Amino acid sequence: MVAFGETLLQQQVPAHRLHYVDYEGLKQLLNETAAGEELGSLLQQNQYAAELKPPAGSHPKAAGFLAALEREITKVNEFVVSRMARVTSQVDTLRQ
Repeated sequence: MVAFGETLLQQQVPAHRLHYVDYEGLKQLLNETAAGEELGSLLQQNQYAAELKPPAGSHPKAAGFLAALEREITKVNEFVVSRMARVTSQVDTLRQ
């Protein structure tokens, strides 16, 4: 069985590789927190929250992981929005 990280790398579009989530970096940060289960529970509980914040008493590195996760989500979202705008513009041009 191929690990998720390997599959993600294999399936990436080379021209877009800088816009993918840094899975390995996030995984390393998560492992460094020694609080993976705590963060997993937090993320599951707050899956629709606008902002991710660790609860009081969390592992000190939890905030760092959540900040990195937020940056990665923002990076991917900005890329998707820009690509959607580009495609929409191209469609509008073709309709003229």
